[in-house]
Amino acid sequence: MRRFAAAILTATALACSADQPSAPPTDGDSPSPVPSSPVPPAGPIEGRLAFVSTREGAPHIYLANPDGTDIRRLTSATQSEFTPAWSPDGSQLAFASDDKNTYVINHDGSGLIQLPTGGTWPSWSPDGRRLLVGTQDGFRIVAADGSRENETLISLDSNSFTGLFSENVSSAWGASWSPDGGRIAFTAWTGWDFERAFVANIDGSNGRAFFPTGNVVWDECAPKWSPDGTRIALLSMVHGIAVVDMTTGKATSIASAGTTCWDGSFNRVAWSPDGKMLAITKRDPPWIQGRPTPTQTSSIEIIDLQTKSTRSLIPDAYDPAWTRDQ
Repeated sequence: MRRFAAAILTATALACSADQPSAPPTDGDSPSPVPSSPVPPAGPIEGRLAFVSTREGAPHIYLANPDGTDIRRLTSATQSEFTPAWSPDGSQLAFASDDKNTYVINHDGSGLIQLPTGGTWPSWSPDGRRLLVGTQDGFRIVAADGSRENETLISLDSNSFTGLFSENVSSAWGASWSPDGGRIAFTAWTGWDFERAFVANIDGSNGRAFFPTGNVVWDECAPKWSPDGTRIALLSMVHGIAVVDMTTGKATSIASAGTTCWDGSFNRVAWSPDGKMLAITKRDPPWIQGRPTPTQTSSIEIIDLQTKSTRSLIPDAYDPAWTRDQ
């Protein structure tokens, strides 16, 4: 469980300080453009990327075109920020911070609010009015405007997951809300210091593993719904970067992902708005124990799902999120 403590507080195993939390983010002045040197892709890519970078010190949220141009810092806080998530209409971003809170901000850097519930790994509801966040009590549905209206704790049905993961509900993390609003996909620790990917109804019922093979110990993590809700992309020690057809259950391997979700070449995926590509975090060389060293770097690459060709785009970047053109 030592790896879970790091995972639930940060998306990339950044150390957090519980005794001396950082000050909350502030709107500040409008972020200014940041010079970049991307590797140009072959052909245009539509939309807008949000990601995390340490190019100016602590990890902060940045925006860029998917071809790596027009990189701009969005947030202006002093503490670390991670796991950005676009609202369905692309007008706002939710993100978590190392003060153990979730924030919502407009795409132009204005209108920052802190959600009173706290939590990490935000995922938007299809109507853009609510967020699904992970807390120490489990997954919660909270209002995206900062009110506590209709706040709901999701109770994962233990009968659905018997023998599949630890009975401690806080061992489930990184939920992704389906585009139809009816299901969640998430990662949970199995009790053997390995994680598995699961899907359940939004009320926590009818849970099942993606690859129901009994007590097999391997890593699966970071499931993300495709924009049309028919597929899920995830990382797997067996399948690599995989796309799972939610009707047939068939998993298609897109790229080898190394050994585990935390110690490997890739981490975190994001779908393009048209569902034809994935943005991924590439770690070079592969990280050890979920952490980079001064000689290790991360960058965002884009994989074409039809050709499986890879375009190397944004250096010093991880935790991608993708939205349509604004």
